[in-house]
Amino acid sequence: MPNVPREKQLQSHLDVLRKVAGGIAHQSKSPLNSIAINAFILREKLSQISAQNKEGERLFVCLTSIESDVRRLDSMLDMFFHFVRDDGKAESYNVSALIQECFDLLYHLATKYNCTLSVSSEQEVDSHSSKARVRQVIVSTLLALLPTNSDLSLELRGSREKFSVSVVARTADPANPLADPFLQLASGITSELQGEFHTSAADNGGCRFEIVFPAVSEKTSGA
Repeated sequence: MPNVPREKQLQSHLDVLRKVAGGIAHQSKSPLNSIAINAFILREKLSQISAQNKEGERLFVCLTSIESDVRRLDSMLDMFFHFVRDDGKAESYNVSALIQECFDLLYHLATKYNCTLSVSSEQEVDSHSSKARVRQVIVSTLLALLPTNSDLSLELRGSREKFSVSVVARTADPANPLADPFLQLASGITSELQGEFHTSAADNGGCRFEIVFPAVSEKTSGA
């Protein structure tokens, strides 16, 4: 589509991606819930058997592992649902609380990769910018960086006009910082919000990602 503006191409790609993500999440929730229910029934039965023989103990350990994976997959599906839902309501929210929601959403994945997530802020930051889209950007950025970083500390700064979230990834390549598709997605959604997605070389190696959002979305300010 050589004559179509890049913004419209990006919007088209994001719309398709949201539909695909919504379909995957919807179709996967039912069998996952079924597995969780059957695992619960098995746990009730095995709790009696495991106390009597070692074979029951081994089966109980396997069941615990299955339940853990089900919870992890359920968290990932919740992320997909968050990605496709954006009701467009212009409501004020606390950005630190939103970042903590993202941390909670990715808790099991962070545990798997032994990555510590934290956020620091010198002041409380509130925003009217699209909560669902900002969540998408933060989650996508963390998904890209979690597997290769043992510590991700987000720094939050804000003013009446804008707020920024920055994070240093020690393993990211400053020469090609947006190689990961999740980071490309985060950058695209940020542009859609009329924000800015900056990358620069970090002082002690790696790459700094700084995401700047308008404190009030374009839709809200025009209302």
